[in-house]
Amino acid sequence: ILDVESGTKKQLNQDTEEVAYGGGQFSEDGKGIYVTTDKGSEFHRLVYWDLATGKIATLTDQIPWDVDGFDLSNDGKSICFVTN
Repeated sequence: ILDVESGTKKQLNQDTEEVAYGGGQFSEDGKGIYVTTDKGSEFHRLVYWDLATGKIATLTDQIPWDVDGFDLSNDGKSICFVTN
C-alpha cells in the first residue's frame, strides 16, 4: 500500500509460499481490503484483509469453487461475487 501523501509503502503479503491474489477493493471505512486468494485452499476465495492487524477473514470458505470476481456496493454495505 502506498501512502500518496507521505510516499511511504507497506507490503501486505509476507507469504513465503506461492500464493495468488486477485482484485482488490478498499472497504468503505478504509480499514481493510477485499481480495480473492488461493492462500490455504485449492480455490480462489473472497477474503477481507484487515490492514491494522494483517488478519485475513475468509468470506466464502463454504463454497467449493473459485470466486471469479466481485464488486462492492457504493455504500459499502453489500458485496456481489461470481463463482465458477
